[in-house]
Parts: sequence; structure tokens; C-alpha cells
Amino acid sequence: MYYTRLQVVCDLEFSEILMAEIAEAGFDTFMETEKGFEAFAEGEKFNATLVESIKEKYSHVSPLLFFRDKVQKQNWNEEWEKNVEPIFVEDQCLVRAEFHKIDKKFLYEIIITPKMSLVRDITKRLI
Repeated sequence: MYYTRLQVVCDLEFSEILMAEIAEAGFDTFMETEKGFEAFAEGEKFNATLVESIKEKYSHVSPLLFFRDKVQKQNWNEEWEKNVEPIFVEDQCLVRAEFHKIDKKFLYEIIITPKMSLVRDITKRLI
């Protein structure tokens, strides 16, 4: 299984309107980048003709570049979770995922199952 990725290079003030228009063409996941955004559609479930008409519609207002390729389906949340680092609060407390192996003992140890919002929330509260 794969996704079609549409990389859009545009003036950043046009990103939101372009995302909304491209969503109408069948792309359902978006990620902002420094130069615009990336849009993803499952397989070939998008309207290529509509994407081209969107490009033509806005190319006179803003310089636009569209690049389309295929990327393998991946569980991005799982990939992100693998990169979660343990949090050490002085020598008193350790916040870690079950898969972290720490030899040192701490007065307090919090074991979590990482999920993106949970780890961010805990980090903000501890710092």
C-alpha cells in the first residue's frame, strides 16, 4: 500500500487556501513545510484533473510548484514513538516509556505509553 504525496511550493500566505482546495481533490492529510506543504492521498484516490486546475487557478497569483510521487504507507505515530527520549528531572524523577532500559534508580519513576499529545503535556508540566 502506498500514498500519493503532492509537494506544493508556494507563498506561505496561500498555503491554507491551497490546502482547502486540494482537499476537495481527494487529499486528506497535510503537513506544512518551510516552503509550503505536503498533501497525501491514499493510493490514486485523488482527482488529478482538479489538482491541475487548482494549480492553474492560483499560478497567476503566486509562484507555484507541484511535485507528485509515491511513498510507502507507514505508521508515522509508531515511528515518532520510537524516538521518544526519557526525561530526567534532576536526580529525583525519571519519565520513560516501557521500552527504555535505565540502570540507575530514581526516587520517582513514571512509566508511560507514548502518544504524541501525552508526552508533550508531561514535558511541559515537568519543565
